[in-house]
Amino acid sequence: QQQQQQQQQLDEDSKATVVQAHKPSLPAHLALQVTVIPPEVLVVGGVMGPNAMTTEEVEMSAKALAGVIGKAGASIKEIEARCGVRASALDPKEGEAMRSLRLEGTKVQIAEAKTMLEQKVILTLGEKAAEKMQKHINTKILERKRAESGFDAAKGGVTGLGDFCQKWKVNAVMARKLARLDAQLQRYMIRHFKPLKAKPVNALRAYTAALLKQPQRWRLEALYEDGELDGEVCETLTVGDSGATIGRQRNGAEGSGESLAPEDQLIELEVNPAFGEQASRIYGDVRPHHCKLMRMGYDFYAWAQETHIGTIVDGNKYRQHDGPVPIRDGSVIGIGKYLLYCEIGLADALQKRRRRLLEGDPLWRGAKGSAEDHGCGTQEEPTLLHNRGEEEDVKEDGDKESEEDHDDDEKDGQEEAGEENGSGRDKVKQDTQKEDRCNAGSGCDVGMAADLAIDSTQKPSKGQKRRPNQTQCNESAVESHMREQGQKRKRVLDEVDASQSPATTTAAPSF
Repeated sequence: QQQQQQQQQLDEDSKATVVQAHKPSLPAHLALQVTVIPPEVLVVGGVMGPNAMTTEEVEMSAKALAGVIGKAGASIKEIEARCGVRASALDPKEGEAMRSLRLEGTKVQIAEAKTMLEQKVILTLGEKAAEKMQKHINTKILERKRAESGFDAAKGGVTGLGDFCQKWKVNAVMARKLARLDAQLQRYMIRHFKPLKAKPVNALRAYTAALLKQPQRWRLEALYEDGELDGEVCETLTVGDSGATIGRQRNGAEGSGESLAPEDQLIELEVNPAFGEQASRIYGDVRPHHCKLMRMGYDFYAWAQETHIGTIVDGNKYRQHDGPVPIRDGSVIGIGKYLLYCEIGLADALQKRRRRLLEGDPLWRGAKGSAEDHGCGTQEEPTLLHNRGEEEDVKEDGDKESEEDHDDDEKDGQEEAGEENGSGRDKVKQDTQKEDRCNAGSGCDVGMAADLAIDSTQKPSKGQKRRPNQTQCNESAVESHMREQGQKRKRVLDEVDASQSPATTTAAPSF
């Protein structure tokens, strides 16, 4: 019984040794850094305060405008007194029957004033006439959009987007699509888009699609160029091994009712309560417990903690019943109108990468990325985007490229050798050269030998005699090559088994 127990123990040890030998080596101390990008950076023009003044124009017919102003301006003065806005009628334009009324005030005041204006118009014209007027206004707006240029259509974007569209001759439809992108992407596109060969419009379409792909590692460089990498607006936090909870900033009442473990980390997203009901339009719908970041093994995961709104991870929406979703270096998590940029790697390597970026060294562009740059040797090399609108393929091994080029050259030579020539003399000369190469023994690779075997089975052309020992030569070349390859493979497997076998006389069990 003791001998049997010893034998079982030896078998278990040998199994554990073999499994440990085949287990890939993974980094043990990966860190997760999260950079919170608020709507102030992503919204065009930034987030205006609750008391910020803005201007908006409302179009209506001349008859409706007269009813809104009223006798001696009584109606418009009533609207100004109730809503707190300042209203003024603009001069009519030549050739247009519609008039415009300018409203100045906060967003909340303007929204209330527009509601009162609609009621005044219905009382003045009637419901059917007011609906007809609104359809006419919508038709005029569509006609203006069709006639406007790319420069005019890009007015809703960041500063410089109109000149960008005018420079590269972007039409109005595409300019409006670009103006709807987030402000950080627009600024990065204006700085880095420089087509070389393709048409600017086609290159811009491909470049925008490449920027929207996941993971969006270009956002790290965009943060540096905007001055927000180590700024006050965008905050970078390191998530511990116990994970972190992401949610809305808590006030006194919410904080007293929440129960969090002492080791739980909380990443708060600021939502200004002064906006009131407009806060959800500015910051999005953010819950106190919206998402959770956790570490399981060597990987990090994001898990949505609510069932209705959802959390966007790398462009896909997930809810609580979907479970944890893996994240990677460069992943972007969307909560409300906030973006959280994730960096995964060794802590020292992440800090080194940021220092290089702050020193002005362009990361991952036109050079081979190293494992130290992104902190993990097993991860994929991060790349930035080419100015042509395509992702740059990072070359990892120059020897591998030379071997692939050599294989391509051999394949081209085989294809050329396999083509049938018109004259029988050239065919006989090619067969003679192939036979000499087969007689060389080990110098003939399996691809060439296979081509020779196929070529030998073809019927000879008219006036050409088949060489007597061609098929036997080809078959022997293939067999000898396969025999050599099998012997090499067997020697490699024997060396691997010898290096992984435990220091005992018992044989390793078979699996």
